[in-house]
Amino acid sequence: MHIMYNQGPAFIYEGLARAVFDNCTKYGDPFGIAAQDNYIRLFPNITEKGRRALSTIIIKMIIDHSDSEYKERLRKLDDNVWEAKTTEDITAIIDKCIKIGNSLGY
Repeated sequence: MHIMYNQGPAFIYEGLARAVFDNCTKYGDPFGIAAQDNYIRLFPNITEKGRRALSTIIIKMIIDHSDSEYKERLRKLDDNVWEAKTTEDITAIIDKCIKIGNSLGY
């Protein structure tokens, strides 16, 4: 997964989502969440739709790699999505997902 961190957080979110959903096009995933526009659901205020979108991305990673050593870490990150209190928490979750995704070959 090639993420250009200098492009801003919305671009980073979209890059993660598109990579996880088989390098789909913008909005090309089954749920229409692989787009920068959905990032607004997480920042500046975390909404339920934003949590659901990020959780869906993580669940897809778990399904794709259910036999990997990262399964439990991803499950914990999914729990963290629902427990996150701040946008900094969400940013940390996204960053961890990208690192795991790189290790998994996205």
